[in-house]
Amino acid sequence: APCALIRDRIVAATRMLCRRHGLHPIFPVFDGKHDAEDAQDAAKKLGGTVLYLREPSDAAAILSTARAVVTMRLHALILATAAKIPAVGIPADARDGKIGAFAKAAGQEWLSPQGFTVAALVETVEAALNDPSRRAILDDAVEQMRTEYDLRRRLIVDGLNKMGLT
Repeated sequence: APCALIRDRIVAATRMLCRRHGLHPIFPVFDGKHDAEDAQDAAKKLGGTVLYLREPSDAAAILSTARAVVTMRLHALILATAAKIPAVGIPADARDGKIGAFAKAAGQEWLSPQGFTVAALVETVEAALNDPSRRAILDDAVEQMRTEYDLRRRLIVDGLNKMGLT
Protein backbone atom coordinates (compact mmCIF):
# COMPACT_ATOMS: atom_id res chain seq x y z
CA ALA A 1 0.00 0.00 0.00
CA PRO A 2 1.27 3.51 -0.76
CA CYS A 3 0.67 4.63 2.83
CA ALA A 4 2.88 1.84 4.19
CA LEU A 5 5.67 2.79 1.79
CA ILE A 6 5.43 6.44 2.89
CA ARG A 7 5.51 5.43 6.57
CA ASP A 8 8.56 3.20 5.98
CA ARG A 9 10.36 6.07 4.28
CA ILE A 10 9.44 8.46 7.09
CA VAL A 11 10.88 5.97 9.61
CA ALA A 12 14.11 5.63 7.59
CA ALA A 13 14.48 9.41 7.28
CA THR A 14 13.70 9.91 10.97
CA ARG A 15 16.35 7.36 11.92
CA MET A 16 18.91 9.26 9.85
CA LEU A 17 17.87 12.67 11.24
CA CYS A 18 17.95 11.44 14.85
CA ARG A 19 21.45 10.04 14.42
CA ARG A 20 22.80 13.15 12.69
CA HIS A 21 21.25 15.66 15.09
CA GLY A 22 21.02 13.77 18.39
CA LEU A 23 17.22 13.87 18.36
CA HIS A 24 14.74 11.60 20.14
CA PRO A 25 11.61 10.83 18.11
CA ILE A 26 8.26 11.40 19.76
CA PHE A 27 5.05 10.12 18.24
CA PRO A 28 2.03 11.97 19.58
CA VAL A 29 -1.19 10.07 18.99
CA PHE A 30 -4.05 12.43 18.19
CA ASP A 31 -6.47 9.73 17.11
CA GLY A 32 -5.89 6.44 18.93
CA LYS A 33 -8.30 4.60 16.67
CA HIS A 34 -6.35 5.43 13.50
CA ASP A 35 -2.83 6.38 14.59
CA ALA A 36 -1.84 4.29 17.62
CA GLU A 37 -0.65 1.19 15.76
CA ASP A 38 1.53 3.17 13.32
CA ALA A 39 2.96 5.30 16.14
CA GLN A 40 3.80 2.24 18.24
CA ASP A 41 5.42 0.51 15.27
CA ALA A 42 7.55 3.54 14.38
CA ALA A 43 8.54 4.14 18.00
CA LYS A 44 9.60 0.50 18.34
CA LYS A 45 11.73 0.69 15.18
CA LEU A 46 13.37 3.96 16.26
CA GLY A 47 13.55 3.65 20.04
CA GLY A 48 11.11 6.55 20.23
CA THR A 49 8.31 7.47 22.59
CA VAL A 50 4.57 7.28 21.96
CA LEU A 51 2.50 9.91 23.76
CA TYR A 52 -1.30 9.76 23.85
CA LEU A 53 -2.91 13.17 23.80
CA ARG A 54 -5.85 13.51 26.16
CA GLU A 55 -6.32 17.28 26.15
CA PRO A 56 -5.64 19.94 23.50
CA SER A 57 -3.02 21.44 25.80
CA ASP A 58 -1.09 18.15 25.60
CA ALA A 59 -0.26 18.89 21.97
CA ALA A 60 1.10 22.33 22.81
CA ALA A 61 3.24 20.89 25.61
CA ILE A 62 4.70 18.20 23.37
CA LEU A 63 5.33 20.58 20.49
CA SER A 64 7.11 23.04 22.76
CA THR A 65 9.94 20.50 22.99
CA ALA A 66 10.09 19.72 19.25
CA ARG A 67 12.75 20.96 16.87
CA ALA A 68 10.81 19.77 13.82
CA VAL A 69 7.62 17.90 12.95
CA VAL A 70 7.06 15.38 10.16
CA THR A 71 3.43 14.48 9.70
CA MET A 72 0.86 12.88 7.45
CA ARG A 73 -1.94 14.60 9.43
CA LEU A 74 -3.30 18.09 8.74
CA HIS A 75 -4.06 18.79 12.42
CA ALA A 76 -0.47 18.08 13.43
CA LEU A 77 0.73 20.44 10.68
CA ILE A 78 -1.64 23.15 11.92
CA LEU A 79 -0.52 22.70 15.54
CA ALA A 80 3.17 22.78 14.56
CA THR A 81 2.55 25.99 12.65
CA ALA A 82 0.71 27.56 15.58
CA ALA A 83 3.67 26.62 17.80
CA LYS A 84 6.05 28.01 15.13
CA ILE A 85 7.86 24.69 14.79
CA PRO A 86 9.29 23.84 11.35
CA ALA A 87 7.23 21.03 9.84
CA VAL A 88 7.06 18.87 6.76
CA GLY A 89 3.65 17.62 5.71
CA ILE A 90 3.32 14.53 3.59
CA PRO A 91 -0.18 13.68 2.35
CA ALA A 92 -1.00 9.97 2.44
CA ASP A 93 -2.84 10.39 -0.86
CA ALA A 94 -1.59 12.56 -3.72
CA ARG A 95 -5.20 13.52 -4.51
CA ASP A 96 -5.63 15.12 -1.08
CA GLY A 97 -4.59 18.75 -1.45
CA LYS A 98 -5.23 19.89 2.14
CA ILE A 99 -1.73 19.34 3.50
CA GLY A 100 0.00 20.94 0.53
CA ALA A 101 -2.37 23.91 0.46
CA PHE A 102 -2.02 24.56 4.18
CA ALA A 103 1.76 24.11 4.14
CA LYS A 104 2.10 26.64 1.32
CA ALA A 105 -0.14 29.15 3.10
CA ALA A 106 1.67 28.66 6.40
CA GLY A 107 5.25 28.87 5.16
CA GLN A 108 5.79 25.20 5.98
CA GLU A 109 7.27 22.51 3.77
CA TRP A 110 5.48 19.60 2.16
CA LEU A 111 6.44 16.70 -0.03
CA SER A 112 4.17 14.97 -2.51
CA PRO A 113 3.76 11.25 -1.89
CA GLN A 114 4.56 10.74 -5.57
CA GLY A 115 8.29 10.50 -5.88
CA PHE A 116 8.77 11.07 -2.15
CA THR A 117 12.17 9.72 -1.05
CA VAL A 118 14.08 9.33 2.19
CA ALA A 119 16.76 11.69 0.87
CA ALA A 120 14.17 14.35 -0.01
CA LEU A 121 12.68 14.24 3.49
CA VAL A 122 16.07 14.37 5.20
CA GLU A 123 17.14 17.28 3.01
CA THR A 124 13.87 19.18 3.62
CA VAL A 125 13.96 18.72 7.40
CA GLU A 126 17.63 19.64 7.63
CA ALA A 127 17.05 22.77 5.55
CA ALA A 128 14.26 23.80 7.94
CA LEU A 129 16.37 23.02 11.02
CA ASN A 130 19.30 25.03 9.67
CA ASP A 131 17.35 28.03 8.39
CA PRO A 132 17.65 30.92 10.86
CA SER A 133 14.84 32.79 9.09
CA ARG A 134 12.36 29.90 9.53
CA ARG A 135 10.94 31.32 12.79
CA ALA A 136 10.31 34.73 11.19
CA ILE A 137 8.64 33.07 8.18
CA LEU A 138 6.32 31.14 10.50
CA ASP A 139 5.63 34.25 12.61
CA ASP A 140 4.59 36.15 9.48
CA ALA A 141 2.46 33.30 8.14
CA VAL A 142 0.62 32.80 11.44
CA GLU A 143 -0.03 36.53 11.75
CA GLN A 144 -1.35 36.68 8.17
CA MET A 145 -3.65 33.71 8.80
CA ARG A 146 -4.99 35.33 11.99
CA THR A 147 -5.64 38.58 10.14
CA GLU A 148 -7.47 36.76 7.33
CA TYR A 149 -9.51 34.78 9.87
CA ASP A 150 -10.53 37.95 11.71
CA LEU A 151 -11.54 39.62 8.44
CA ARG A 152 -13.60 36.65 7.29
CA ARG A 153 -15.25 36.30 10.69
CA ARG A 154 -16.24 39.99 10.65
CA LEU A 155 -17.63 39.65 7.11
CA ILE A 156 -19.73 36.65 8.15
CA VAL A 157 -21.02 38.36 11.29
CA ASP A 158 -21.82 41.54 9.34
CA GLY A 159 -23.66 39.48 6.72
CA LEU A 160 -25.66 37.67 9.39
CA ASN A 161 -26.51 40.99 11.07
CA LYS A 162 -27.74 42.46 7.76
CA MET A 163 -29.93 39.41 7.27
CA GLY A 164 -31.29 39.77 10.83
CA LEU A 165 -29.98 36.34 11.87
CA THR A 166 -28.07 37.38 14.97
